[in-house]
Amino acid sequence: MADSGASSTTTIGCTAAAIGVEALIDKLPELKEIANVKGEQIFQIASENMNNDHWLKLGKRVDFLLKQEEIDGIVITHGTDTMEETAYFLNLVIKSRKPVILVGAMRPDTSISADGPLNLYNAVRLASTRVTHGSNLGKPRVI
Repeated sequence: MADSGASSTTTIGCTAAAIGVEALIDKLPELKEIANVKGEQIFQIASENMNNDHWLKLGKRVDFLLKQEEIDGIVITHGTDTMEETAYFLNLVIKSRKPVILVGAMRPDTSISADGPLNLYNAVRLASTRVTHGSNLGKPRVI
């Protein structure tokens, strides 16, 4: 989702984690129609570099944010190499009924066939539905 390729047709051999979360959000003005979105860059690393320190920091930050009344759900953009491990860890340590959704992409953001923008849009839509949490207090803020 945040990878960058040498050209719009490059889909392999890309630079991982090259694009920050604010740029991903800015690229999707449609998000404003479904949620009040706020981005926060906790890390900007290739997901294969995730380790216990990263998971602990992420878990603590997610837990803190979910305790905020104005935050109704969290979407985490994540590389696909360790997304499953991160989801499993967060499932073990987060005890909130608010949704935490991880989203990634298989093709780089700079590709003409980028799948990240639609994946992010759909993740925000999911986080903002009543199906994913007990109460929908207006348009959710999503991290």
